[in-house]
Amino acid sequence: MRHTTFSRRARIAVFAGLMAGILGTASAFDHDEVDAKTIASTKIDMATAITTAENNAGGKAARAELEDKKGKLTYEIEVVSAHKTTDVKIDAITGAVISSKEDKAD
Repeated sequence: MRHTTFSRRARIAVFAGLMAGILGTASAFDHDEVDAKTIASTKIDMATAITTAENNAGGKAARAELEDKKGKLTYEIEVVSAHKTTDVKIDAITGAVISSKEDKAD
């Protein structure tokens, strides 16, 4: 019997996809909902965006989602480290970091 091991990226992508499916059903009528055709139009996959965000913010991704705001596709990724939480936005077409902002404590 052959066992297959998944890379960290693959596990994150599967987890993020499952979470997106679960959370997406709750907001089925949200105008920012992303469909399969929109996902297929991205040039950067979610796993790559997560790696970029983690490297940018120096932590581990806790949440990731693909957003379509007025036709602009971005990955919004929350990265957590020992001392801070950072929201990182990645352009889903170019892979560039659009913004990286530290969450302020409430």
